[in-house]
Amino acid sequence: MYNKITGAHYLTGNFDDAKAMSDKGFDFEGIGFISDLQGSKPVYCMAATQDIDFIYSTSDQECNDLKNLGFYLKGSTFASNGTIPIYRLYNPNSTGAGAHLFTSLTSEVQDLIKLGWTLEGVPFYSLEKGDV
Repeated sequence: MYNKITGAHYLTGNFDDAKAMSDKGFDFEGIGFISDLQGSKPVYCMAATQDIDFIYSTSDQECNDLKNLGFYLKGSTFASNGTIPIYRLYNPNSTGAGAHLFTSLTSEVQDLIKLGWTLEGVPFYSLEKGDV
């Protein structure tokens, strides 16, 4: 999901959650990747104040570090159970909103790096690539 006002991207595997975010101005973009809704490695969504940026992680340490930076735990609506890497990129030119993007597409990673984005790594894995 994408909020064209803030530039924030939001990932969820829960219809009710998607509906709630739609009511906050987020539009459905398509299916970014396919993942289990539950599994041995939950993916946690850490949200910045006013839901202007989201970071997804399976790391308890990273989540705790993000809490110390003012993020809050929004929850977990899917799991990291696969072999397809989901890349996390950061836009250093962002003013706080929409600073992070997640994708399974290496072509998108390469394009964003050319535009000045920073690859932060692979925070989780999916079962299949999506259509966006």
